[in-house]
Amino acid sequence: MIDRKGHFMLENTGQGAVLTESNRACEACALKDLRLPRPLSPRELEVLEQRAKSSAVLDEGATLFSQGDSVNAVYIVRGGAVKTFVTDRNGKEDIIGFFFTGDFIALESLACDLYPMSCAALTKTYICKISRADMQALTRELPSLEEYLFLSVSEELLGSHQLSQILRQLSADERLSSFLLFLSHTNERHKLSGTDLALPMSRREIAGYLGLAVETVSRAFSRLQEKQLIAVNDRNVTLLDIEGLRAQSHCCQSYRDGTFSSEKPVI
Repeated sequence: MIDRKGHFMLENTGQGAVLTESNRACEACALKDLRLPRPLSPRELEVLEQRAKSSAVLDEGATLFSQGDSVNAVYIVRGGAVKTFVTDRNGKEDIIGFFFTGDFIALESLACDLYPMSCAALTKTYICKISRADMQALTRELPSLEEYLFLSVSEELLGSHQLSQILRQLSADERLSSFLLFLSHTNERHKLSGTDLALPMSRREIAGYLGLAVETVSRAFSRLQEKQLIAVNDRNVTLLDIEGLRAQSHCCQSYRDGTFSSEKPVI
């Protein structure tokens, strides 16, 4: 948890998850793997590392920030995975997004005074914190970072809009196929296997993201496995037929590849 001054605090979530300070060296982090319009030069990376002084470890289930907390910093996933979500009056989570190594978290919140969502770790996760003031200074020192922030916020807002449109038109199997292809693309971006996926999120979290019931997601996994498109072993999923999954997803090429464009989904 973060106090109103932006300081990391220990938190007990009831699951033994806490947020603790980390002395993990910057050289070992994922700042060099940030998704930028162009790779950072050694000098630019050094400037970014100097600004990104605060680091922390989130245990699985621990909260980074909560809905209603002040927005006073920018966070980067240095290793691991987090989810952002809102909770309704009945305690049901509506998953907004998943963020992985090299991702800035909830950049669109920079336009707000308070976070409109919460963020929690899916696995043990290393987080890098840059104060809002330091981030403003960085955008002046690193023009490519300023360009990235503008493009990322635009893409995130466009992506959320397109995703909601796409999901309204796709079946459960199509939604799950598209989601697995997105995770495959994310793995490949980090030079990991695009076919062997270790899912950091639960079936319930996948259901919350795809707008489906948990039972529906489980049945969709079973059907894709019966079609020999995937092989499932708990949270380990092997993509056996990428082209088959792409055909199954029945949506625009950019979404199947894990990105968004202005293309309309092809149904």
